Amino acid sequence: MPDWIHSRWVACVIAMVTGALIWAASPRVTGASEPWDAAGFYHVGALALAGCVIGLVAPKRSAVDVGYLLSVHIGVFGGQLGYALCSCPQVLCGYWGQSFSRHSVLSVLLRP
Repeated sequence: MPDWIHSRWVACVIAMVTGALIWAASPRVTGASEPWDAAGFYHVGALALAGCVIGLVAPKRSAVDVGYLLSVHIGVFGGQLGYALCSCPQVLCGYWGQSFSRHSVLSVLLRP
């Protein structure tokens, strides 16, 4: 595998871990269950700090590499989404159940 692909994957994995850590640390640091519910600038500050950590730790090919930046953004988003879905699966199931019940054939036929 070429070095530039390897560095993007490494950056994405590190970004996923830091994105999940933002969610995991939120209740312990701020007392809020979601990072954006915290008072102050916890979520914005944590995302900025995560970007700095990823930039220092993950290997990169050049100063400006769009694929590298995209893999970091996708990794942070994926890490936050993955942690949110794993820690609150009832939210996902509730959303799916609500959308299925609203659009089911039986509910459409039985509407007054």
